[in-house]
Amino acid sequence: MSEPFLPPPAPVDNPIDKRPGGARKVAFWIFLVALFVAIYQLLSGKTPARHDEVVACQWSAWWTVGYAASAITALTVAFLVWQLRGSTAYQRLREPGSLAVAEGQLERAASIFRDLAQRYRSKLSYESDARLSLAGVLVLQGNLAGALEETLRVERRPGLLWADNSRLIAAILLGKLHALRGDLAAADPWCGEARKRLARSPHNLTAAALLRVSEAFTWSRQGRLDEVETTLARDAATLDNILVVSAMRDVWLLRAFAASRRAGVRGPGDTHQFLDLARSQSRGAYDHLAVEWPELKLFLEESGLAREAASS
Repeated sequence: MSEPFLPPPAPVDNPIDKRPGGARKVAFWIFLVALFVAIYQLLSGKTPARHDEVVACQWSAWWTVGYAASAITALTVAFLVWQLRGSTAYQRLREPGSLAVAEGQLERAASIFRDLAQRYRSKLSYESDARLSLAGVLVLQGNLAGALEETLRVERRPGLLWADNSRLIAAILLGKLHALRGDLAAADPWCGEARKRLARSPHNLTAAALLRVSEAFTWSRQGRLDEVETTLARDAATLDNILVVSAMRDVWLLRAFAASRRAGVRGPGDTHQFLDLARSQSRGAYDHLAVEWPELKLFLEESGLAREAASS
């Protein structure tokens, strides 16, 4: 069995993609080269003999520089407008996938995000977002291996910076996925790597809350249940105000699981409190988390959270 893919030993930006660029990039660089050659020839020509020729030459040089600056400014503005319009178009195409997830149509959602990743494969941020969304759907389907593969594609994506938000979220998800699969030798390093990236990222609050949940999954799988209980209790108000309900479900489950494994299913009030919250979801809502975690699967069955077996 091959060794797991682990974080780099030091902060490393992914290398730039060596594939040929688009026609826009080629045209832009040709324009710049031609522009600088023209300016050089204009300014390095024979010195005019008369004062009026000197003035005319200076004005010509200034007009050339002005035209060049205007052209570069126009190209920059056009590029920014193109990027903004691209963002709007991407979000519109992404919305049906998010709606499909909310409605439980996971196959449709996976298809939408997979198509988006292919359609936007030349744009770093959009492709990465689509692949991370696809990974999230695959987790809900119980396909942890597939989710791991998609997340690693983001982590290894050429051109992404070490502290880029996509690589931060990828590291957080890698920690959770390895914990769910029982690969603790990889889960701990990825949670630690995510915390390093978090310190360099401007997107701190939501990412930090998601990282806390990934860490709690790792501790739960390691049997560090006291740490799960005390840490999630301490951070309860913060997590509750930052995370959406779909993410808070994991918190409810982990707190109920940790308390029940330490005190029995009929243990202290906190156990019942979080079991009640977990039971507010439909039966089977947590089954995808237990596909490679026998102890959690047993807890779901004992607590009435697992999907009921089909009657014969």
